[in-house]
Amino acid sequence: MPSEAPSEPGFLRRLGLLDTTFLVIGAVVGSGIFMTPGIIADGLPSPGLLLAVWLAGGLITLCGALSFAELGAMYPQAGGQYVYLREAYGPAAAFLFGWAFFGFIMCGGLAALAVAFAEFLGSFLPVLSTDHVLLRLDVFGLAYSLSAGQIVAALSIALLTLVNSFGIRSGALVQNLLTLFRLGAVAALVGLGILFGAKSGGANFQSLFPPGPGFMEILGPLGLALVAVFWTYDGWYSVNCTAGEVRDPERTIPRGLTMGVLAVTAIYVLVNLVYLLALPLDRMRGVFRVG
Repeated sequence: MPSEAPSEPGFLRRLGLLDTTFLVIGAVVGSGIFMTPGIIADGLPSPGLLLAVWLAGGLITLCGALSFAELGAMYPQAGGQYVYLREAYGPAAAFLFGWAFFGFIMCGGLAALAVAFAEFLGSFLPVLSTDHVLLRLDVFGLAYSLSAGQIVAALSIALLTLVNSFGIRSGALVQNLLTLFRLGAVAALVGLGILFGAKSGGANFQSLFPPGPGFMEILGPLGLALVAVFWTYDGWYSVNCTAGEVRDPERTIPRGLTMGVLAVTAIYVLVNLVYLLALPLDRMRGVFRVG
């Protein structure tokens, strides 16, 4: 009997609905929600607008997620935006985007998040902070310094890269565990924050939308606030980049994206609610580590 033709090589479809939902949450929820609220509050005149801008960011992100859900179901291949640009505009546009995505879009975002991780870790362990300089160099009149925080940031990226290089299951397992840890930490922050913040009687919400500048005057600050909000929501499209490894992608990708983005929106609004329970808006303005 003739032997069966070997199957084409490809990715193993091992990711289920829980994995894809956690991938959305894990790719989005991180140091951003602790870094940006004080910066966003700096340009907004009322606590109501602060909560509204986070909710608006989530709803706009959901619109993008629903669009990507349709694309992911139509083209369940690894690559995400690369695949969609290739199908719409040809290989040249996809090639340029692929290298841009690799070269500075994701590299810049990962670098910022890794440094933020080191910055927050340094608040607990000062010896690992970005302020703890290990080496100073002066080359051709230019001063360079290397801090412990920079090493921590680089090692964190290298470690996660190593974990994912062992295969989809190891990457999904670590992703799910870290996401559960983050969700637990956020749940504790929200739960304890509401419990103790309720004692204030909601004094910080007395002027939720006070009379002030008109819509045209706050349009600029709202736009700037949304830029920071969208950066904090960034990463939700990670599921589409791994669509070639998702089981039953026509059903799993839309559900995972929708559930993940809705969960992130709820988390962000609740965390900011706790911030406002604990601090008046004026004390949040410009604070880098509100949490």
